[in-house]
Amino acid sequence: MRMPASLAGLRWPPLRLDGRSSCLALRQAELVERAAAQRVELAELHARILASSVWLETGLAVLRSLRAHPQVVLLSLLGASMSFGRNMSRARSWTLRGLALHQLYRVMGSSLLQMFRRKPAEAPAAP
Repeated sequence: MRMPASLAGLRWPPLRLDGRSSCLALRQAELVERAAAQRVELAELHARILASSVWLETGLAVLRSLRAHPQVVLLSLLGASMSFGRNMSRARSWTLRGLALHQLYRVMGSSLLQMFRRKPAEAPAAP
């Protein structure tokens, strides 16, 4: 049996006959078993964290989608309020106001942002 190159240069100490080597070998076996049990426990914890992070990622994706398309939310609310008749007239009016405000923000907000992002015109140099 060939040893790996990293272990080929190592010299193992001779075994003692006083029982200390067997004690060390038992301790090493205990530590190896303990490390294996810890690896199993760590793998279980990792699997639980991954399972919960899937729910978190899905929720964040939904929130990002709603944030990117708020008009879909407002139109959905409008459609839902229409199906309930007169009892939802207040919700319907607020939904329409929200939709109008969103459209106003999209039109005016983008132009205001462009105006504020522009660099001020440089003053002419003094002669």
